[in-house]
Amino acid sequence: MPTVPQGGKVLVSGANGYIAMWIVKILLQQGYRVRGTMRSAEKGKFMSDYFAKLGYGEAFEFVIVQDIIKDGTFNEAVKDVDAIEHMASPVHFNPGDLQETLKPAIQGTVSMLKSTMKNGTNVKHIMITSSTAAITSLNLDLFTEPRIFSEQDWNEASPKEVEELGSKASATTIYCASKSLAERAAWDFYNEHKAQVQWDLTVINPPAVTYESSHGGTNYVAEM
Repeated sequence: MPTVPQGGKVLVSGANGYIAMWIVKILLQQGYRVRGTMRSAEKGKFMSDYFAKLGYGEAFEFVIVQDIIKDGTFNEAVKDVDAIEHMASPVHFNPGDLQETLKPAIQGTVSMLKSTMKNGTNVKHIMITSSTAAITSLNLDLFTEPRIFSEQDWNEASPKEVEELGSKASATTIYCASKSLAERAAWDFYNEHKAQVQWDLTVINPPAVTYESSHGGTNYVAEM
């Protein structure tokens, strides 16, 4: 795996998200420079002010990417960065048009890889934050007996259910399908163009995100 030099610049997409802000902070603490993408200048200013107060003003910058679905939307963002943490993906469980979840997850991921192949000449490594939802479905009883999952396992049940039911599928099923389909799209793109790129691809699949509430108790943020 190519190494990112200390002091190198890392692009973090969706940098104002809950997990992403922690990633940005950790990268800055470790001596990296960070370029974050977000959808508005207001969010960018908030991020800049926040990290400036922590003493990282010159090490953090942001760019506006309003629509991650469009091809080429990351063309400028990927220039002169050494690595990419792709974290921008919809996380909501509201009923509605399923494409509001599927398109940004799938096409946004592929758009990032396309832009990197075109303009990310310095990029050595790309990491995509996926989910255990890409590996296993909620329909599988994981508690009957222990089971080990690997890169050979995919959540095929959720995409199938979405294909059959469309917008009538539950919001949770649509979300799980988006994770499975987006990761598959990433690996398909990478394997198709592996001989043409100079970067490695890694995907991490966290099971859950928890945080301690200021009012006491533990809260859960998305995932399975």
